[in-house]
Amino acid sequence: MLYQVREHSLPTPVTFLILCWWCSVASHHSLAPQQVPLSLEHLSGVIISIFPDAILMGEHKDPSDTEVSSSEQEEANLVLQVLQACRLVQRFEHSLSEAMVGEHHTLEILHRCHVERSHKRLRDIEDELGCILNTMHQNGLSVSKSDTPHSFKHPCIAKSGESGRANGVSSSPEV
Repeated sequence: MLYQVREHSLPTPVTFLILCWWCSVASHHSLAPQQVPLSLEHLSGVIISIFPDAILMGEHKDPSDTEVSSSEQEEANLVLQVLQACRLVQRFEHSLSEAMVGEHHTLEILHRCHVERSHKRLRDIEDELGCILNTMHQNGLSVSKSDTPHSFKHPCIAKSGESGRANGVSSSPEV
């Protein structure tokens, strides 16, 4: 699907994902619940109010369907995109909270994933995050409280780097 506006570009679903991440982080780790009365529906309404001129060009949109106004259909489609991003973030954050020890580690991982995947499509992000979580569980990965967020390494990167160094040291070229 392609988002277009008359005067400015609308953020991609990845931008929605990042926004949802930090709203979720703020509500779970920084502010009391009563200070952030933010629900998925409220977040969707906020985004739509910021970008009222958004036009969603969908592949399955039927121009002959006049039962619902085009603006209502556009808003409904936009809300659906936002809610899908929110639900993805919630699933990912919940899995991380179970796998990691300490809130600051979760925040660091969320930030790292945001930086490394900010230019990829939403479905690619979901696949890669699933790979990361599977690797964590398979390796029984846990982070002790003595570790700092900056010392934590991406499990896939750390694993590939260690195996590469090990192979380089242990393997001897045959002549």
